Amino acid sequence: MINDYHHSNDEMHAIKNMLIEDYRGTIIKFYECIKKDIRIIIESNYNLNLDLLSQYSQK
Repeated sequence: MINDYHHSNDEMHAIKNMLIEDYRGTIIKFYECIKKDIRIIIESNYNLNLDLLSQYSQK
């Protein structure tokens, strides 16, 4: 019974770690995408066209 509890606890810990890594990867990818778009917006002669950023709320 105690062994089952520890095994279950270990599985939950492993699943939690996988989810955290998945979220971390998603956040890093999102950051890289938005960073490129922000650079494009800023470098375009300060003509702020925020259309590029509106696509993120639709995903």
